[in-house]
Amino acid sequence: MVTGGQGSSGFPPARDLAKDNDVYVMARFSNPTGRAKLEAAGIHCLTHDLTDPFDDIPDDFSYVYHSAIPARVPPSSWPNTFDHAADAAGRLAYRCRNAKGFVIVSTASVYIRRPTKHRCGRTIHGATTEGACGDDIASAEEYCAYMGEPVGKIPRIVYREEGTHTSLVPDTTLMHEVLGTCEVGWQEMCEKLVGLRVWETGYTRAY
Repeated sequence: MVTGGQGSSGFPPARDLAKDNDVYVMARFSNPTGRAKLEAAGIHCLTHDLTDPFDDIPDDFSYVYHSAIPARVPPSSWPNTFDHAADAAGRLAYRCRNAKGFVIVSTASVYIRRPTKHRCGRTIHGATTEGACGDDIASAEEYCAYMGEPVGKIPRIVYREEGTHTSLVPDTTLMHEVLGTCEVGWQEMCEKLVGLRVWETGYTRAY
C-alpha cells in the first residue's frame, strides 16, 4: 500500500510496482482525475483520510510506503501539527504492524543539528530503523539547474543565513547493508520528477 500515491514521491514506485504486484493507493481522491489515472496504471484505490481511524483499512499488506501527510492539519502551532501528522503515521504503522516493512518518506531536515535535552532514559524495543538517501552527492544548485533545463527555466537562487539548514551528507553504510545501493541516479530521478509534473498538469510544451 502506498499513501501519497498521487504525488512526486508516491506515484513512481506505485506505478512501477503495479506492473508485477497488487498495489493499493490510499488517498482522499478529492480530484476524480487522479483516481482515474492511478486505476489506468493498474493501481487499486482506497478512499481514506489519514486523520480518520484506520479500522476499515486492510491490515495484511506486505509493505507500506507512507509518503503522505494529513490534508486537514489545522492552521495552528507546531505541536498540534505534529500530533496530526506524526500521530497519523504511528496509527497507520500500528494498523499495518504485520507488514514486512514500513517505509516513511520524510526529509533529511529532521536531522538538523541542534542541542538536545535528555529526559529520563527508557529502553525502546523496536524494528530496525534506517534512513534512505541517494548514493550521489549533489548540491541544490546542481539539481535545480538540471531540472530547469528541460522546462526552459534558469533557477534564481537567493542565499541567506536566517532559517538556512547546514549541509548534510548522510553516512550510507547501514543503508547499503539493509536496503542495498541505489539503482537510479539523481539526474534520472530529476527527469522522472519533471515527467511526473507533466503527468499531473498535462503541460507538455517544454518537455
